[in-house]
Amino acid sequence: MEGCLICGAPLEYLQEDELMTCAVCGKREPSKARCVKGHYVCNECHTRGLDSVIAVCLGTDSRDPVAILETMMDMPFCHMHGPEHHVMVGSALLTAYKNAGGAIDLSRALREMFRRGKGVPGGACGYWGACGAAVSAGIFTSIVTMASPLAVEPWGLTNLTTARALERIGKLGGPRCCKRNSYTAILAAVQFAREHLGVNMETSPIVCTRSGRNGECIGLRCPYNPASQRGYASAKAVTLTEKSLLTEKNAIIKTNFNHTGERSPSMRKRIFEVIEVARPGDRASNIYDGIMLFLIIISLVPLAFKQSYPIFGVLENVTVAAFIVDYALRWATADFKLAPRKLSAFILYPVTAWALIDLLSILPSLHLLNSSFKMLRSLRMIRALRVLRVLKAMRYSRSIAIIVSVIRNSQHALEAVAILSFGYILVSALIIFNVEPDSFATFFDAIYWATVSLTTVGYGDLYPITTVGRLVAMISSLFGIAIVALPAGIITAGYMEELQKDRR
Repeated sequence: MEGCLICGAPLEYLQEDELMTCAVCGKREPSKARCVKGHYVCNECHTRGLDSVIAVCLGTDSRDPVAILETMMDMPFCHMHGPEHHVMVGSALLTAYKNAGGAIDLSRALREMFRRGKGVPGGACGYWGACGAAVSAGIFTSIVTMASPLAVEPWGLTNLTTARALERIGKLGGPRCCKRNSYTAILAAVQFAREHLGVNMETSPIVCTRSGRNGECIGLRCPYNPASQRGYASAKAVTLTEKSLLTEKNAIIKTNFNHTGERSPSMRKRIFEVIEVARPGDRASNIYDGIMLFLIIISLVPLAFKQSYPIFGVLENVTVAAFIVDYALRWATADFKLAPRKLSAFILYPVTAWALIDLLSILPSLHLLNSSFKMLRSLRMIRALRVLRVLKAMRYSRSIAIIVSVIRNSQHALEAVAILSFGYILVSALIIFNVEPDSFATFFDAIYWATVSLTTVGYGDLYPITTVGRLVAMISSLFGIAIVALPAGIITAGYMEELQKDRR
């Protein structure tokens, strides 16, 4: 049964906040939840990897939010209970709504869902009287109707969605089960969307296969329990009583086999969890990350020497072999990261940024393992390619992940700055090339001068000598300083925003 993410012990919920220290990141904050041994994991660490939900949703054409939710629940970031469900419910509904004909910008809607859903803390069901899954369903309606505190009809629809989901969840009684509540909230929202938004989403029969992980399972009181006589009440009025034998048999088959008839990918999923950045309490993954970082560091040692020593050959053989195995494992489990249960993930993986970095860091040394790779000896001459292994280490850095997230979120602003920079370089080069024909023999010389002037480097190998040319250089330098400052300010502001999110 799933309990504490650190030690597996049962959880306990206090009546008042106490100052607790996250066992993963060390952040101190007030909370009411911890395990009986005193371990506390903050919401940020508990939901690490949750951003992969967006990729899953954008990569499916399903109109069934239950099926989309099941895909998310099978991913490594999803635990039996936790605040990740507060994002997953609304994301599944938004995706199915869009695929069923709803008029929304799905990518933008998912990002907004991610921001709002993460603001609903764990334990809200018991402490606030508002289950996060039901709130997530309400957020779904709020986004698709563009509700706000001053809206009229959208405001009412948003609160009615949450109320309907809460009523159904409340009638089932406690203790809480994030899976049961998520299913219930989705079914309520699907029916509400059909009645009030005019969009017909599909729903598949729900038979719970996770009760063994839930120490507080309510058993026969749960409408999704295979043994329940209450059956399954979907929007299509399909009951578990009517199809109990068939759905139980299918549940068993689904547990042990995937859609291609192969064994369930439980072993591959565990491999994926280990080779990805470590989740809280995953000792095997932490060890793997440490070993890979160590191998990356020692593989760079030979580049610091001009002479070659026998030990360097041994180090290269060991590290390259490890990198090849790592590359193969990541390729073999690509469907868990890119497009769960889709063959396209294995086709797309080799051209992803991280896969290309992994491949380029291996190729220069591949002939060391097998002399038949003669064509790669030319790559061996380009020793600098092995420096790309430094980029492999960035995969395991939380700080680098934050910076990448900042750049991704600031993409449009940075693109505007890049266009402005290219325009500045082109205009400056054209002006100086015509004003100083004797100092700049070719237009490329002018482009080179404008580029180094933009970065305020000014090597001094090319420079204007006339008064007009110097005036152009002075004005160009002032504009260059302003343009260079823009991306720095954008990235700094985004980085501070990410740090504030981490603290929350």
